[in-house]
Amino acid sequence: MSTGGPTIARRPKVYVYYRVFTTPHGAIPTKQPVDRRNQYLGRIEAVRVTPPHTVGSLIRCICKCEGVVRFRFARLFLSQSSPNPMDRLEHTAILSGSGPGSDHRRPLALVLGDDSDVYRKVIMARVAAVPSANQEASWLSYRAGEILYTDGVVQRKATKLRKSPTTNSSQPTYRVRDANGKTGMVPIRDFSKPSKT
Repeated sequence: MSTGGPTIARRPKVYVYYRVFTTPHGAIPTKQPVDRRNQYLGRIEAVRVTPPHTVGSLIRCICKCEGVVRFRFARLFLSQSSPNPMDRLEHTAILSGSGPGSDHRRPLALVLGDDSDVYRKVIMARVAAVPSANQEASWLSYRAGEILYTDGVVQRKATKLRKSPTTNSSQPTYRVRDANGKTGMVPIRDFSKPSKT
């Protein structure tokens, strides 16, 4: 039964799609993934960006959603292949649904300027472990009590570690950096919960 009142049409949500990169490591997993099967494509609702809708405010919003505290040197590109970053003072029509990053097939590229923006959480090793010979390039060895730095993003990695109780072929991992600046993967089970630096 109709009440005779006006029908209010809901406006479709408008998103901004992006990928996150670091200068030395390339693409890194996003904390706002569109799909669990693709951890490298992120998105935020355009209405989350506070006015004025400039490139600078868009950078701040994405960095906040990604947990990046120090984003002074972050740069935003129209795409991964764009040679020059966008001007921070430039206004963007992100609410129109046709502005930069509105198409998931052409995401923006956020490039972070320093590893400290990425590896911003601390974890401590509960046990020691040494990576197998064929995994040395992607896995780090560590000592019990050693402090490492992580982005806190949970990934899954197929491998085995010697001197480690679990031998599953796929296990939850963190990407980390040690005190010497070396980066790699470690299994979550061997470490304390991440805490902010």
